[in-house]
Amino acid sequence: MEPIEVLLAEREIRRLITLFCRGADRADSTLLRSVLHDDAYIDSGPFKGGAGDFGAWAAGSTARRASQHLIANMLIEIDGDHAEVETYCVALHGGVPCGAEVNDSTVFVRYLDQVDRRGGHWRISRHVVVWDWNHHMPSTACWEGPVYGQCTLRPKPGRNDPSYFELPLIGRLR
Repeated sequence: MEPIEVLLAEREIRRLITLFCRGADRADSTLLRSVLHDDAYIDSGPFKGGAGDFGAWAAGSTARRASQHLIANMLIEIDGDHAEVETYCVALHGGVPCGAEVNDSTVFVRYLDQVDRRGGHWRISRHVVVWDWNHHMPSTACWEGPVYGQCTLRPKPGRNDPSYFELPLIGRLR
């Protein structure tokens, strides 16, 4: 591949991983599905299976209040229409039910993705998560009071999240 082709492929692959994280955070099964090949395999730890079931599982499997996946180092190696990607990620989950408690959770993971270009489009073919570290603690979230009580925009699952109507260009991503 020419250097400019490598740069363009890397950009598209980075965008795929970013959209994957957005889909998980927004509980948007349509967006998650759009970054996966139909025959993709996912092993996230709690979920092991095909792309067809993953989006619905990820969007509906957790009762957490909020989620943010923060992408850090990303190593991309491309060989023709195939790429391998290691992405460091810190995932913050608020309001995770754990028995009788509600916890806030921080996990440090690495995504090991195999990405293939088919029909001119890069999509994830295999997504495996390595769980490097985690920390859970009882939630101390408080949404009352003079500052937090005035917050009118709060996260909502799926396409009801404020980002879909506040940012119409981003809201139409699939």
